[in-house]
Amino acid sequence: MASSNEIYQEVDQKRAECVRAVVASASRRKIVVAGPGTGKTTLFKHVLAGKKKTLTLTFVNSLVDDLSFDLAGASDVKTLHSFAYEVVKRFFGKDELNVFPKLSLVIEDDAAILIGDNSKFDRLFHERQDAHPLIAFYSKRRRYYDNHFGFTDLVFAAAKYLESDENLIPTYGQVVVDEFQDFNALEVSLIELLGKRSPVLVAGDDDQALYDFKQASTKHIRERFAEDSGWERFTLPYCGRCTKVIVGAVNDLIQGATKAGHLTGRVSKDFHYFDCESKDADSVRFPKIVHAQVYDKQMPWFVESQIAKLAKELRTKFSVLVICPTAGKCEAIAEGLRLKGFRNVDYAKRRDNTGVTVLDGLKILRDSKDSNLGWRIVAKGLLDENSFAALLKESDGNKAPRVRDLLSNEARKRVDQMLAVLRALEEDEPADLDIVHSLLAPDKTPYDIGVEALSAKLEFDAPAGGIPGIRNVPIRVTTIQSSKGLAEDFVFLTHFDDRFYLSEQGTKVTDLDLCKAVVAMTRAKRRLYLLSATEVKPTFLNWMTDSRFDFTPGAKHKG
Repeated sequence: MASSNEIYQEVDQKRAECVRAVVASASRRKIVVAGPGTGKTTLFKHVLAGKKKTLTLTFVNSLVDDLSFDLAGASDVKTLHSFAYEVVKRFFGKDELNVFPKLSLVIEDDAAILIGDNSKFDRLFHERQDAHPLIAFYSKRRRYYDNHFGFTDLVFAAAKYLESDENLIPTYGQVVVDEFQDFNALEVSLIELLGKRSPVLVAGDDDQALYDFKQASTKHIRERFAEDSGWERFTLPYCGRCTKVIVGAVNDLIQGATKAGHLTGRVSKDFHYFDCESKDADSVRFPKIVHAQVYDKQMPWFVESQIAKLAKELRTKFSVLVICPTAGKCEAIAEGLRLKGFRNVDYAKRRDNTGVTVLDGLKILRDSKDSNLGWRIVAKGLLDENSFAALLKESDGNKAPRVRDLLSNEARKRVDQMLAVLRALEEDEPADLDIVHSLLAPDKTPYDIGVEALSAKLEFDAPAGGIPGIRNVPIRVTTIQSSKGLAEDFVFLTHFDDRFYLSEQGTKVTDLDLCKAVVAMTRAKRRLYLLSATEVKPTFLNWMTDSRFDFTPGAKHKG
């Protein structure tokens, strides 16, 4: 029987052989399917070593910093948007471009009013519907709005520019593309263009596809992994992040889901636990996943009690990640943990950033006082519906006047007052409170704002509660989608119930639901905790072996 050291050496050699196979290949088109924690960054380092002028692209913003640090000096790491920005900037011959992320929402509003069309422009770009007549409408309005770009049409413009002449495509010693399973047709077309003049390696995992909201599709990674695709195929099968029980549970979930008819067309691949001394020690110490039935309001208390238990057992520093199914649940859990006395809770309440606000327009006007886009956004907030529609129609001609000139003197004066207040706020000077209220909190009364501010101060000044020995344990709270790229010692998945983890309020299992579960579970390095708010057994647990779980006394299921 082989000793532990012999097993470690054998597995380490097999893992290294997987990397060497990719590096040794002379193919200019390589695809690597790599499960969570299987060493993509290590692979990238080896692939990029010794090569000049290399580019690494990812869609996930949170991964840019990590990859930039890990690949320091070896590659220029960018999001696809920042790469497109550089390409389009070169086309216009400018040092800077005007970019407003919500531009597509503004022009969708224009289209509804001017031509009675409610199409989603981002979808047209994502799907490369180049010939659609609405693309011309969008381009016309974009030019009227001071040649501003949104995020999606910026990538579209970059692709169109490079397609116009292959000689314009930049060349690199190596292009590496991460998280390829989350790319859409538009983004893939840009990668294909780069591949015409540079060797390209794309990496990803169709079991971790999360971004269907931007028309991303697993078909792109699956088609390129097919035998006759023209891409050389590789896999990274050894997970060095998770303990043995977590790897086993993930395999259970995927196998159970596949047998139940889900994940059709999935890339068949191995996902093995990586035998090594440190992971074996954790696997022995934490042999099971904890599942507990914990009522919603008790979840911060449960997390606190488990952290206290871990601190007593380990007597060394560790990190914690709390993953919640919604932003609202994140906010409630983070607040509950802070009230427990935890000082190092990483979660910032985010403003609703989905719509276009007057403040967005004022920020544009602050930097460019005559901007058509800025005045158009502010005008929508100042005018009644009919007056705003009339203004838009006047701005739609071939020689349309500037939006500022279409507004009354009174409206322009009001905007000037708002801009003065905005500048005062930025410079921490006294400002008109009524205008501050209308800018920053239109749905709240000044009294409500004052009560919130006073409550926050009282909370800040209150003596620290909770258990003194664990107050400084770092805890990050995030949603499943935002957890991509993260990994911490101990991970708590809250509200692990069908209502939150299955589509259509818990009545249907989709491939996206399964991918979310795989991503969330594999953020844990040492132990995983699943917290259900109801007594009904979650569907996903039916596909995982009971012996892998420590069902706490509170986790008694019905059904």
